[in-house]
Amino acid sequence: MRRRTRWFAGAPRYLGVVATPGPRHLVLVAQREATDSRMSPRKRGVSPEARARARAAGARVGGD
Repeated sequence: MRRRTRWFAGAPRYLGVVATPGPRHLVLVAQREATDSRMSPRKRGVSPEARARARAAGARVGGD
């Protein structure tokens, strides 16, 4: 079995990007409430630091 290197950038509770070496190997991963305006954004169980990271990544974030 060959192991592949993977990188993750973002806020795991909201959204992020997973990448592997090579061209065009990016995958966007997102919790539905972080991107879908028909759902209320996550508010509970998230630290202020996690909210700040999610906002910086472009996620919809509940109130402080």
